[in-house]
Amino acid sequence: DQPVLISGETGNGKELIARLTHQLSRRGDRIFVKLNCSALNAGHLERKFFGFEKGSFEGAVARRRGRLELAHAGTLFLKEVGELPLSFQEKLFRVLQERQVQRIGGNRPTPVDVRLIAATTRDLAKMVKAGEFHSELYHYLSGCQITLLPLRARPEDIPLLANHFLKMYSKQMNKWIDSIPRDTMSVLSGWKWPGNARELKNFIERSVILTEEIGR
Repeated sequence: DQPVLISGETGNGKELIARLTHQLSRRGDRIFVKLNCSALNAGHLERKFFGFEKGSFEGAVARRRGRLELAHAGTLFLKEVGELPLSFQEKLFRVLQERQVQRIGGNRPTPVDVRLIAATTRDLAKMVKAGEFHSELYHYLSGCQITLLPLRARPEDIPLLANHFLKMYSKQMNKWIDSIPRDTMSVLSGWKWPGNARELKNFIERSVILTEEIGR
């Protein structure tokens, strides 16, 4: 049930780690709700997180549960949590502490039991010092931290990932490509991969598309 903060560069598999963290927990058979904070309209944050009652504002034609209610008894994954406005972070922290949420237009709170996993590409500790991130929310999240190293810092993982992606895309495209040539793998291992695992994945996908079947 411990909140988890996953940090690392973009394209490095933070959502994959979040899903594995959920699956390996006692909540693993419960719902996993994902929300990308960087894609949210600031004016709609409370609606997305807390939900709303029918008629609570123009366009509210039906009751809608928020993400916190939807994730009850499961896990809520907040992608790019550092993008949340500071003013909203305090409201979110209060809900997490009190373990209850009140829909917009509602007159009574609803209990919620949510395990929170958050991911960020930003340095939240520096943001706290600069007054750009709510300190209590940061301490709530950072009790358990997972820091993912960029792919360039772990070149020994590149052959493992490259071969995994090769098998995956060869199967999807019904092509027989059983291996990556040694000199090609050497070049892949020496590349810095600024886009991390996502860039490598996309590169292998394109390569499978352009490669004729070999090894059969």
